[in-house]
Amino acid sequence: MKLKLFTFRFDPDTFVFDDKALQEFILDKEVLDYSEHFFVHENLPHILIIISYRLSQEGLQTVKYKKYGSSIPDLDEAEKNVFNALKTWRLERAKTEGVPAYMIASNQQLTDMIRKKIRTKPGLQQVYKFGKAKIDQYGDQIIAILLSSDNPVPGEISNE
Repeated sequence: MKLKLFTFRFDPDTFVFDDKALQEFILDKEVLDYSEHFFVHENLPHILIIISYRLSQEGLQTVKYKKYGSSIPDLDEAEKNVFNALKTWRLERAKTEGVPAYMIASNQQLTDMIRKKIRTKPGLQQVYKFGKAKIDQYGDQIIAILLSSDNPVPGEISNE
């Protein structure tokens, strides 16, 4: 038996909790039990769902275990450097705020920011599930990191 936690923020524009991540997660799992907890953070309702599960027989055959470490798919060396800078910033922010790093931004969101070559705060709206509150709270710092990748450190050799 395994446990997985999901936290969903209420979207005041659509009046729903977007649970697509949960729906995708349980596709190849057998849900044994679940519990839910409602709370309010920054004046917005949230729901925490704790899933107790095991892999279904189908899931056991198709799951591939892979570490998401230093090899980031489809990122060149310069992009990996930006990714690592964003991860370092995210970890520092998470420690300061006392929250898990993924609550600030997931690895996938950081990768999307790099792949989509985001350079403005409004551009962050293109990143899946990176909403207005996160853009307002973290956008300036993220954009500063992304823009710093456009200006190599003096003495670095540029391939441009």
